[in-house]
Amino acid sequence: MSSPLVVCCMMHMFVLDEALKLGDGGMNKITRRLLMAKIPSTFVVVPAIAAEPSAKLIIADEVRIGQGDGPPKIGQTVSIDYSLWLDGFDSGKQLSKGEKGGPVYVQLGEGKLPKGVEEALLSMRVGGIRRIIVPAELAYGSTGYPRQGENKGAIIPPNATLYIELRLRTIKTQYTLFGLGIY
Repeated sequence: MSSPLVVCCMMHMFVLDEALKLGDGGMNKITRRLLMAKIPSTFVVVPAIAAEPSAKLIIADEVRIGQGDGPPKIGQTVSIDYSLWLDGFDSGKQLSKGEKGGPVYVQLGEGKLPKGVEEALLSMRVGGIRRIIVPAELAYGSTGYPRQGENKGAIIPPNATLYIELRLRTIKTQYTLFGLGIY
C-alpha cells in the first residue's frame, strides 16, 4: 500500500490516501481534481507522517507555551534549537544544537528529523519550549544514529529512548508571486 501524500495549497491542506496508486498519470489526475475544485494550482506534495499506533510520544513538560505564529504545517521550514539526552533530562551526556551554533533549519515532512520530533513540532507555536520523551520507534529505531557506515549507532545507540528539550524559533511562510516561491 502506498503512503499517503499531503498537498499544501495556500491555506488548504488535503490528504490524498491513494495518490501513488493512480499510476504514471496520477499527478495529472490529481491536478485536474484540484483545479476542478477551484484550488490554487501552486502546491507542494510531500509524504505524510504517520506514527505507528504502538509508539507513544510523551510531552513531559511545556516549559514555555509559545505566543507566536503556528503551529507549523507539513512542508513549512522551521528553525529550532534542541538539547538531547540519552539517560533522562539533565543527566549524562548532552547533545545540543542551537544558541551559540545557530538554529537548525529543516523542512517538515522531509524525514530529516525523527518522527517524534516532527510530531511534537506540529502542535507548537513560535517561542514555545517543550520537553519530550521520544521512544525508539519514533526516533532512530534499531539502527541508531548515524544509520549507516562504519560509525553506525556511534552517536545515538540502537533502540535508544531520546529525552529532548525543543524550542521552536521561527516558521518560514512561503508566498507565491507570479508563480515563484518567496519567503
